[in-house]
Order: sequence, then C-alpha cells, then structure tokens
Amino acid sequence: MGSLLMAVGVLVATQAQAAVNWLGTEPTPGGVGDPDGEMSIAGLAGLSGCLMVLVGLALLANGLWTRTRTGGLRPTVEASQD
Repeated sequence: MGSLLMAVGVLVATQAQAAVNWLGTEPTPGGVGDPDGEMSIAGLAGLSGCLMVLVGLALLANGLWTRTRTGGLRPTVEASQD
C-alpha cells in the first residue's frame, strides 16, 4: 500500500510541476482565465503529491519496523486451563 501511495504521489507531484511550467509560459496559454489562480491550484496539487509520498514512506517504514522487531508488544496466546 505504501509503495502504491508513493507512486501515485510522485505522479501527482510531477504532473503538478508540469502544469506550473505550462502556466508560466508567455503569452498565457489559451483557455486559461486566471493564470495566478490556476498556478495556486497546481501548487496545492504538488503539495498534496508530496504529502502522499511522505505518507507512503511512513507506511513502508512502519511495515518494515513491525516485520523486523521481535518479542515486545506482540500479544501472546496462553493455553486455557479448563
């Protein structure tokens, strides 16, 4: 799940960067009403992509940490005395 989230986050961030680069061209691309507003939305999309990458990394790190630890907080099942 973490690697999938990271892959989608990278895709979103790169596409947002491409949109910012496209909107930054002179003259303003046709069909864009407010380039500043569109750039801010593309910037927010880039930030959400970066956040997705960070959450994906956290999920992968958590999975690695829980897989490698021994003993500790894992519940144990005791045999019934009945």
